[in-house]
Amino acid sequence: MTVLKFRRIAEGDLDQLRIWRTSPAVTKYLLTDPIITEESQWAWWNSVKDHTTYKCWIVNADGTDVGYCDLASFDEVNRKADPGIYIGNEEFRGQGLARHVMLNQQRHAFEHFGLNKLYGPVMAANSATVAAVLRVGFLLEGYLQEHVYKNGKYWDVIMIGLLRERWEKLGKNEEYLQGKFSD
Repeated sequence: MTVLKFRRIAEGDLDQLRIWRTSPAVTKYLLTDPIITEESQWAWWNSVKDHTTYKCWIVNADGTDVGYCDLASFDEVNRKADPGIYIGNEEFRGQGLARHVMLNQQRHAFEHFGLNKLYGPVMAANSATVAAVLRVGFLLEGYLQEHVYKNGKYWDVIMIGLLRERWEKLGKNEEYLQGKFSD
């Protein structure tokens, strides 16, 4: 079994994150295609490193940094957050690792942070991600037609959500929960 570690992002990760985030394989189905310069990456880092509504980690699998995950729009009052992940290291894509990351992210959000809900947008055309999030317990909560303009056309977006109660009823998929988070 793959051993996952989730460590808080540090300054030394910024170049790798910029490379991953701007790669066509990662940005293809993300809602935005930012042009990320070294300066804008530093500006992003300075805006999130101590921010309480944004929690982000580097995903490490068996000693190799492979991707990124976050809990954005972290809302302590309403106990909800928008989870995001991507596998940036091409060698680790297509191996089911994203499932492991999502399940560990759910566990951390619900057990460690005490959240009640995970929710967020997914490009409807990203059938692999839509299928993956549904397999790990998310439900379709909404459909937004022509919601994002990208690459010269409008794209539909689905809204997904997972309540803590549903997550608990589905079982915690213990076989995947080997990840360790640093906070």
